[in-house]
Amino acid sequence: MFIGFSKDWKWDPRKESLTTRLKPGESATLAIPGIGVDSALQKGKKEQGVRLSPALYQQQRRHCAETWESLLNAGTRIDTPEPLVNHAWKSLLIGSYMVMKGDSMNYSHGNAYERLYQAECGDATRALALFGHTQSAAKTIPALLHYTRDALKYHNAGFKLQMLSHYYWLTHDSNFLMSVRREWTDEINKIAGGLEKDSGLFPREQYCGDIFTPVYSLHSAGAAWRGLRDFATILSKEPALYSAIPVAPSPPVQDREGERRPSMPNSPSDLLRIASELRHAILTATERASSPIPNRPSFPWRSSVKKSRMTHSPPRCGAVIGI
Repeated sequence: MFIGFSKDWKWDPRKESLTTRLKPGESATLAIPGIGVDSALQKGKKEQGVRLSPALYQQQRRHCAETWESLLNAGTRIDTPEPLVNHAWKSLLIGSYMVMKGDSMNYSHGNAYERLYQAECGDATRALALFGHTQSAAKTIPALLHYTRDALKYHNAGFKLQMLSHYYWLTHDSNFLMSVRREWTDEINKIAGGLEKDSGLFPREQYCGDIFTPVYSLHSAGAAWRGLRDFATILSKEPALYSAIPVAPSPPVQDREGERRPSMPNSPSDLLRIASELRHAILTATERASSPIPNRPSFPWRSSVKKSRMTHSPPRCGAVIGI
């Protein structure tokens, strides 16, 4: 790592510490460049050393601010009489870009959560698109489509389709959907072929990312219903997307690029029917599992199913949330 500091700082090699003592009104300069450090600075460091100075700092700070302003101005621009509001929307977008690593819209940065989570990272991608940064959003979508977690596959499938649907209705970019048709075909087949006959819901899956208890999840089912319904509507509107996929359920075929492309046995109208049936199963399960708390309307966040009878999950798995 390259660190620059003014003569006001003192390096202690024994303690491996860099310290400065300042009196009121005094200042010291410390610069720790990130991965975006200017190549000219790197070149100067190798050849003759970089002379760190307040003027250089101000120059780099100005360059940084101009770069961010240029990026922000490429999308939606909001101007209100309240400076706090103007700063807030810019901060939101800058924060979203800063947690990106390459084309991966991560959950956080610089800690154990510097990784993907489907719902939350998909929301951040959709926020970019809503602010008019559709090209940046499109670059992050493939990584989310490739994200897998077997214990939460139905949860993930639903949110993947929701994200793609939202992107399409903002951009009407059918060419992008065509470029990732293999991925969304997999997710559609996962939802359409995963429902149980008796309950109409998905088999038990992990309660959430860090609670491993298997439950019948109305949350996952609701996400899948919305994703399937929205994307089936797109397929109905864009027949070229559906006609590009083999109807026969097996075996997978080779497309023109030579990659294996899964088939989809259900037509758009079939998928809309499956989504409608899933919605009915969700509402039925919710009604059976509901147990109102006095003076507080509520509904179960997760449910357990034994045979055809719905019961509450154990309290440790989350009981109810208020409306």
